[in-house]
Amino acid sequence: MSSQPPNPLRVEFTILDDKLFKEELVVKEDPIPHIFHCTPYTDAVAPPFPVDGKKGLSIFVGRLEQFRKVEVPLLWNLDKNRGRHRIVVITNLRGKGFVPAFRNIQNHLGDSLIAPISFLRRRGKEWDSLDFFSSGESPSMEGAAPRLKRLKQRGWETVVDRLALGDAELKRQYFEELMVERQQLQEAFLRGFSDRRISPMIGVAGQCLQKEHLGLLLQEGMIQRLLRTAHESSGYVGVSPGWTFLGKRQGAGELILMAEGSVEIKESDVMVGEGKPTVERKSEFLISKILQRKSFCCGDAEFTLVRVKVEWRYPPSREIPVNWKQNSTRSAGSQAVHG
Repeated sequence: MSSQPPNPLRVEFTILDDKLFKEELVVKEDPIPHIFHCTPYTDAVAPPFPVDGKKGLSIFVGRLEQFRKVEVPLLWNLDKNRGRHRIVVITNLRGKGFVPAFRNIQNHLGDSLIAPISFLRRRGKEWDSLDFFSSGESPSMEGAAPRLKRLKQRGWETVVDRLALGDAELKRQYFEELMVERQQLQEAFLRGFSDRRISPMIGVAGQCLQKEHLGLLLQEGMIQRLLRTAHESSGYVGVSPGWTFLGKRQGAGELILMAEGSVEIKESDVMVGEGKPTVERKSEFLISKILQRKSFCCGDAEFTLVRVKVEWRYPPSREIPVNWKQNSTRSAGSQAVHG
């Protein structure tokens, strides 16, 4: 058994719709310890990019037409190639537009292993979920409108087809009996998600998702199970001695950093990036303002999470270091430059 301390799951929302951008960093413990933050699309597609792949769970969220931007498939496949768990959330949908939206997303992202799992509608702080882990003729659909039964049936068939590609027993059962039990299908989906063989797509009806509900979205039943799966399959994603880069905003004028332990940090501190050995001059910035600071525990381990405004002394070019340490002395002869 690993002696490493538990680590919170890092959840990053890549926001394609500016209206959904949430400025604050959020720390939650339910269903598992996790932090989440938002990265605006303009920052996600602009340098500097992290030297190493980001860890944890990546959630792309926006309207269907926003997913058609040319850089979105590049971001999606970058996360995919680096082994990151991924979820697609499409907002402002109508029921009859769900299946065409799924096909459009699958084709545009060039990923045949995306599968639709649910169509959500929010009522207050609760989500009504039409999921696709049982057929349109299941007892739960008794009395439902024919259009909902058709949507559920098509979604169910798609999920089974996708999972059958990598699960021989499920494929045999599906083609011999034309029936797969709901729990069995859910467990097969979670295994595929754990192994990064399949990525879920979630549709949200109309205006049901707003920026204050991003955290609420993570409380929906099946998404909670996906969070647990991502947390368990990621293992211990340690942070470096010092600070670990999680995200940037405003062209790297703001940075999101995390450290293990209760670490003191203050304005005017100088941070040095631990970059490639071949780089003659390491990236360096001065903290001009601490915008947000959170200390929290995960098991017996304590973590510090900050969002800071920075003034760059030696800005990175195309790649930004992931590991940073506080410099006790300031570099001489260099003026801060705004990133």
